[in-house]
Amino acid sequence: MQPWHLDEQSEARVYQLLAEWSPDATIISIAHRAALTDFHSKLLELKPDGDGRVRMIASGVTGTAAERFHSPTRPCWRDGRKS
Repeated sequence: MQPWHLDEQSEARVYQLLAEWSPDATIISIAHRAALTDFHSKLLELKPDGDGRVRMIASGVTGTAAERFHSPTRPCWRDGRKS
């Protein structure tokens, strides 16, 4: 089975609709595109070191939080390539 992928515009629309349909819901998502930080109020970094720790690196995600998360030392992956 082939995985399906949404283009950036369609993915943004999904997040907009979720916010409209369920304004009081807590939605947990995994996003790989930096542009989607606009649709999130918290950003979590999952530590890949295998000890199971999760550390929140930003709350109330703004441009600064997104920039800190997707800095040159922490590249964002886009369409299978580092950006």
